[in-house]
Amino acid sequence: MKKIILVFVTMLTICSMVSCAEDSSKRENEISQILENFTIQYGLDEIPVPEIKVTSSKKIESMSGIPGSNATYRCDEKVIYVAKELNGDYAKEVLAHEVFHYINHYESEFQETYGFDFCIKNQPVGYFLTEGITQYFSEQLYPLSERWALYPRERLIGEQLDIILDAKDYSLFDLFIHSNVDEMKRIFNEVAYESGLEDVISVEGFKLTPFELLCLYIDISSEAKLVGDQSEFLVYTSLAENEIYQMCVFLERENEYHQVVDKYVSKYGKNILGIG
Repeated sequence: MKKIILVFVTMLTICSMVSCAEDSSKRENEISQILENFTIQYGLDEIPVPEIKVTSSKKIESMSGIPGSNATYRCDEKVIYVAKELNGDYAKEVLAHEVFHYINHYESEFQETYGFDFCIKNQPVGYFLTEGITQYFSEQLYPLSERWALYPRERLIGEQLDIILDAKDYSLFDLFIHSNVDEMKRIFNEVAYESGLEDVISVEGFKLTPFELLCLYIDISSEAKLVGDQSEFLVYTSLAENEIYQMCVFLERENEYHQVVDKYVSKYGKNILGIG
């Protein structure tokens, strides 16, 4: 009897290993094609395919800190984790988001952080701005339907930033893909000061520039709340309501913003930016 049970368990283990290998191979092919399409779209040099690991959605939720997450890119491992449960109409678009994270990290020469993540008084901020801009550029090739929208509010702000910088002959893509957050701060603050936005003093008593205010505003107002180990990215105490309002006013009056808003309001409702 023990031998039968042992044989049965061994067969199950082998089947599981074969299934996992097949899933990994399938995902690698999908991600390889997505990566190639992005390099063509954005005129990038050839980029090696990242390591892919297939696991459970529960493990990915734990790693990403976002409930319902089916894929995540881990910059410390340089690995894209994909849930074996990920399938359906939105699967390729979800993978594209993570592939763009990988491209961003690769083009930033695998530095410790990438995108527009930075710290204020040792507090990480910019997480959701990075997510929104990632989704904005990802959707140029792999648009998501409104039903499966990823970071819709953050993506909208990413599109608006692209419009603002383009009007000043700067490229949001070039700044973002190389994680040039210092130059992004300088440019955004320059535009904000020209528009009448000023530095503010936080409730903790330190100065916040317009770009820092923008990142905190997005982190605080995001509907995609982080949990677990990732909750450190959320800052709830640095802004008063008036500072949030001023950032909304600034975004609202910038170049062609209402046209962008109108398009998204028709999809997601008038409260997409929390100002309706």
